[in-house]
Amino acid sequence: MKKNILGKNIKKLRTIRGLDRYELAADLNTTYRTVSSWETGEKIPRINKIHEIANYFNVSEAYLLNHMISDDELLQRVEGEENPVHRLSQLLYDKYMSVPEEYKPYIEKELLRYANFLTIEVDEKEKEKNTKK
Repeated sequence: MKKNILGKNIKKLRTIRGLDRYELAADLNTTYRTVSSWETGEKIPRINKIHEIANYFNVSEAYLLNHMISDDELLQRVEGEENPVHRLSQLLYDKYMSVPEEYKPYIEKELLRYANFLTIEVDEKEKEKNTKK
């Protein structure tokens, strides 16, 4: 198994579901510390727990163990979820928290700039759609 693919995948899948480590631990009948150690690569779950994790996230064991889940794949999973805004915000938050402190003001500024850009894009598309009617 490549270096900590499993842990990174568990974290990504947990995040996109909008779960914190405590919630996942409770759902899998384990502890916060255990989930944390899986995600950081400190420990690897036992085979029966890997099976349980794969079932929980509705993925195959091979996919969970051997395939680094991309952000695009996560976004596709979000489309079918109940509250994609919450899950996307959690994913964004987790990525933001991994950024060194000195870069966070820049990231915040860029996120706001991009959010404004998206709003303008949506407005323009709505105008185009209404004009064609």
